[in-house]
Amino acid sequence: MITVKRTGQGDACNTHAGVGQKQARTGQLSRRGREEAVLGRSGMNAETPRNWIRQQVDEGQHDGISTEAASEIRELKRRNRELEGSMMQKRDPHSRR
Repeated sequence: MITVKRTGQGDACNTHAGVGQKQARTGQLSRRGREEAVLGRSGMNAETPRNWIRQQVDEGQHDGISTEAASEIRELKRRNRELEGSMMQKRDPHSRR
């Protein structure tokens, strides 16, 4: 568990970005809050590790869906919605869809 040091100025806490005051006062941080605290101390923002993993996935060094594959899936889903919509209109030409 992460502990939070008091600054000595009333109820103010020495917190990192994204950590709520109540959570900071009680010392109870979510997993994301703990991650942000560690990243903040190391000078990184929360996107840095995600970008590293995304790059490794794209290079085939890590399991996951590559950026190119994700883009293709989004495009195919969009096209599928279009086709389903046109089929619905052919079945019921008075549909407002």
